[in-house]
Amino acid sequence: MNAPLKTPHLFLPDNAREAMRVPLGPIVQTAELAPHLAGASALVSVVAVLLQKIVESGSEVSLALFDYRTKLTE
Repeated sequence: MNAPLKTPHLFLPDNAREAMRVPLGPIVQTAELAPHLAGASALVSVVAVLLQKIVESGSEVSLALFDYRTKLTE
């Protein structure tokens, strides 16, 4: 019997939260998302709803961060 995998839970320090609110790239609407994803060598999603849109578009995500504040639709 295999032991269940344990996912590490990492937490953002309180003193880094304000800096993480500043966008590192352009802010785009869902309809404009595809051209921004094309040719990306790595893709990181921090927002669950954005992750859902990226996956629905057929793109592959390299890293996804969840805060469990938004419930994704199926």
